Amino acid sequence: MGHPDEGTRQLLGILTAMAGDAEVIDDIVATARADVPELARLPAADTRRRVSALFAEGIGLFSDPDDDDRDFSAARALGSDRAAQHIPLSAALSALHAGHNRLTGLVALRARAAGVSDGVLLKALMTFNEWMASLERNVLSGYQSTEWELARSIMDLRLHVLGRLLHDSPPVPEEILHAGLDPTQPYHLLLADDPGQRTLVRACSEAGGFFGAIGSGAAGLAPRLPAPDGSALVVASPPILLHEMSRYHRPCLDALSAARMLGLHGLQLVVSIAGPAALAAQPLLAGLVRDDFLSRLDPTTGFHRDLARTALAYLDNGRRLDQTAALLHVHPNTVRYRIDRLEALTRIPLDPAADNTVLHTLHWWWSLTTWLNDAWLCPEPE
Repeated sequence: MGHPDEGTRQLLGILTAMAGDAEVIDDIVATARADVPELARLPAADTRRRVSALFAEGIGLFSDPDDDDRDFSAARALGSDRAAQHIPLSAALSALHAGHNRLTGLVALRARAAGVSDGVLLKALMTFNEWMASLERNVLSGYQSTEWELARSIMDLRLHVLGRLLHDSPPVPEEILHAGLDPTQPYHLLLADDPGQRTLVRACSEAGGFFGAIGSGAAGLAPRLPAPDGSALVVASPPILLHEMSRYHRPCLDALSAARMLGLHGLQLVVSIAGPAALAAQPLLAGLVRDDFLSRLDPTTGFHRDLARTALAYLDNGRRLDQTAALLHVHPNTVRYRIDRLEALTRIPLDPAADNTVLHTLHWWWSLTTWLNDAWLCPEPE
């Protein structure tokens, strides 16, 4: 294009004046926002700042047309930010074209009003088209670069958002949006001990969710229950909304502790281990009940451990002697003998009066479970 001639310098003056004219900038912004609904939901000030920056870069084409090291950082920043804002690339480019077309029309009107020759104006419009092609390439470059970075960091962002939800420090709506979460959709809260279980991470992903390390443990969210293999213990809540996560976090932790205590594996629903979870959540209260029922048992005595294990299996199997015996690989008479001996030692019947079945059974189950859990800490008798 060579050094600017008089007509080009005149046009450059028009462009410089337009770049500093707030009404021109607002006109271009309004056109872009009206043409692209996705852009309209962003603050107008954001688009105004972008237009001003791109305008300033464009003027450089006319002030120094032979410069091969033109700065397109504003265009790359625009692409990067639109990716981070989850504006579709097609929408970002549509807004760019709409703004460019409006600017071209305004430049043509002002140039003709100022007496700029058609030849100079035509050459300027060709330069505008070159500028537009460069803008597209750099917006695309910035968009794709950030999109790749987001793909790598999306897990960190999601886990950060989940961590804030669990600790009653709600993230701002933009963070939830960027993490790809829907505040109107219920999710299963998933807790486990090991964040490195690849099969669990993959299963959560296949269920439309995510899973990873949070603090000293591991957690995740999924709109539907995952199907991990049986090797990894994971506790799942019922479907709950994001703003309820902090309320359900503690019960889920208690359920995980109970599942760990019971030696469970695979996917465990919180509601299916509500009893053990309540036990884990109230260790002092459980200790009081245990001491009241089983203070005459000695955890270092193997026979007493057998009595407690048999009684707990008896309760877990609906007080069925045959099923309890099959589970323990002993004769039903052995089960009956052990229950009789336990009742003689504790002086409390295992089978309650008919009008107090549920509460009596709960106290026995709670006592036996707590006692056996503490007995594990004692050395096995020789």
